[in-house]
Order: sequence, then C-alpha cells, then structure tokens
Amino acid sequence: MKKYVAVLFVMAVLGSGIVNAAFMEFVAVGDAGNAADTRPVRGEYYFGDVSYEYQIGKYETTNAQYATFLNTVAASDPHGLYNTNMANSSYSSRGGIIRSGTSGSYTYSAVAGRENMPVNWVSWRSAARVANWMHNGMQSDAATTEYGAYTNVDSEPITHNADAKFWIPTADEWYKAAYYKGGSTNAGYWTYPTQKDWTPVGGLDPTAYPASNRINYQANNYDFGQGYDQGDFVTVGYYSSTANAYGTFDQGGNVFEWNEEIPPAYYGTTYRWRNGGNFLQNSAGEVSYDSLSVAVAANGQNVTGFRLATVIPEPATICLMSIGCVTLLRRRK
Repeated sequence: MKKYVAVLFVMAVLGSGIVNAAFMEFVAVGDAGNAADTRPVRGEYYFGDVSYEYQIGKYETTNAQYATFLNTVAASDPHGLYNTNMANSSYSSRGGIIRSGTSGSYTYSAVAGRENMPVNWVSWRSAARVANWMHNGMQSDAATTEYGAYTNVDSEPITHNADAKFWIPTADEWYKAAYYKGGSTNAGYWTYPTQKDWTPVGGLDPTAYPASNRINYQANNYDFGQGYDQGDFVTVGYYSSTANAYGTFDQGGNVFEWNEEIPPAYYGTTYRWRNGGNFLQNSAGEVSYDSLSVAVAANGQNVTGFRLATVIPEPATICLMSIGCVTLLRRRK
C-alpha cells in the first residue's frame, strides 16, 4: 500500500510534464550567448541573441491541439477563445475547428482532414491563455487560462512572468530558432528557415527537388488541391526535409506566428510582432529573416497562428522512503 501511494505521488509530481510532452513537442535551442544577426530586419531591428538555453515548439500549434484546449476550458468561452471564422475551411478563411452546442456545453472538433494543419484565427491573447493553461498542467478548469505564465491577459502584459513554464516566444527566441546556424556562439544566420540562403520553393510535392528547401508559400500559384488561385495550409512538418538547425519546421510560410513583444514603435498600443510569413505570400523576402510584421493582439486572422516556447528540463532527484530515490525533471530558464 505504501509503495502504491508513493508511486501515485511521483506521478503527480511528474504529471504535467508527461502530459505536456505528449500534447506538444518541443526542441532544445542551445548555443546560449550567441551573437545577434548583423543584418537589420526591416532596416532597423537586430534579432537573434539569446543568453540562455530554452525550448521551442517543433511545429506550429495545430487545430487538433487547439480543439483539445477549447474542449478543456471553453464550455462557456467567456474570453472568446473560439473565433467563429474557424468553422469556415473554404478559401480564404481556411479555419479548421467546428463548435457545437450552446454556451455552457460547447464542444469543439477539428475539421476532418485539417486536424494537423496549423490553427489560425487565434489572437495573441488566446495564445497567451494556452500558455497559462499549459503552465498550470492543462487542467479541466477554465480559470487556469487567467494566471501563471501571463497575468491580466486582456491588459496584454509586456512580457511573461519570470517563473513561466510556457510562453509565446520572444522575437529573439523565435528568430534564433528559425535562422541561426548553430554549433557556436558566432555561427551566423541563414536567410531562410530551411538552413539555406537561396530562395525556397513552394508546391505540393514535399519530395520534389529541392526537397531540402521547400516551404508553404506562393500557394495561390501552386494550387494545393483547391482550384486556381485558392491556396491552403499544409499539415505541420509536411516538408519533412526542411527542418532548421535546431529541428523546427514551418517557421517560414503556412501561417504567421505571434511573437511576444510589443514593437517599439507601437508602445502604448495593442500591436504585437509576428514572423515567418504565410501561405499566400508570393515574395520570397516575406518568408525570409526579414518577414517581421505587426498585427492587433486582440484579433485573430486567417494567416496568423502560433507556437510556444518552454524551459529546458534539468534533472533533479527526490527520495521517498518506500521506493528510494527517483530522478525527476526540474524546469529552469
């Protein structure tokens, strides 16, 4: 009996970490203390230097993942986590989640065939609430979207809390994960998030040449199965040969991704940065290191989604009389 109780205790300590690992996959970004890119983004910003190790989502957050989040906390949805445009999967809304029922008993399901496409129509505020929910162990408790990683989400805090376990990547974190070459602190940066400096190619076949330099942009020109001039998203990780140096996918094309910061020129407003370009853009520059743009944090858009960042796990040991010492994961940033 004592051993059974002890095992339950260990599972409780590890519980949120196990669930989080199964729910959303992350990759480590090392080379702490690396130099910033020497190329100015939009002619004035220098990004990429990060003084610590961290993890970032391997893929963009999907419709299936976001539907799971909604089913857990949005039976009533007082915070507008669901955008009704998500129910429209036609061009150009390209939503992927259907809501059923009435307030108090809402349920959500991913549109068939779009489960593993990136979720869109998600505001910065809603992405911050996903971070809060994950910070709190992904409980079936709607209140857990309101504290933890971010405080007073509707007031759009400037940054995540110091003890946050998950958060929207900062502009430097996102940029480093996408473009840094890795391997040292002065490795330099690629132009595109495919470990390449030459122009990537769009198109439906992920194995066609050049398989190692393909992303989802120019979709209107390439017809992703929807008819002329009707592009679409691809499933996350679809271009399996185009991971960047740290192992992330789709940081160019598909959807713009929220960054955490308020752009300096927009302090005192509700704007946030986003990066990576989207499936409709035809200019290669718009899916390159220079892809930075701004959007209203309170609004969702058809071309905007997100991925999250998290801390690096670090081993810790706990000793229980009934089962001895067990190595756990202690998180640090």
